[in-house]
Amino acid sequence: MVERGAGRPTILLLAMVLTFLVLQSCSESATARTELQLAGGEVEASFEFEARDPTTHTFDVGIEMPAGTELEIRFVTTDGIALNIFDPSRAEFCGESNGQLRCLLPFPILEARAPGTWTADVHKISDPPASISISVEWAAIPAEQTG
Repeated sequence: MVERGAGRPTILLLAMVLTFLVLQSCSESATARTELQLAGGEVEASFEFEARDPTTHTFDVGIEMPAGTELEIRFVTTDGIALNIFDPSRAEFCGESNGQLRCLLPFPILEARAPGTWTADVHKISDPPASISISVEWAAIPAEQTG
């Protein structure tokens, strides 16, 4: 994983970033989770995860971060398409509790996207350092509903 900030590349220490991928054995659902420890200032980081078939699965993106953190997240699909997942304009999907902002963003079936390895690009805009938790939970749609 690479963190970029203040115009010069810096490699994140493995101890600072914990990435957990939990792919259940059944094809109906899967969850990918990542914990990022982002330094102060404007910082970018990325990580990869395995996407289920987005033509037959919906997905929810969960984000937890300190209140006041400004963040942008986009997913780059296997076929190179960038999907804007989160930015400050999507705050209606978030709630604040005990100094933490928790967001849950639902996404529909994506007819024209491919499964496989996707990359999440995270851009922290706000100044303070932040611990960010990101999860992607996939759920299969019954075949009769996918047409």
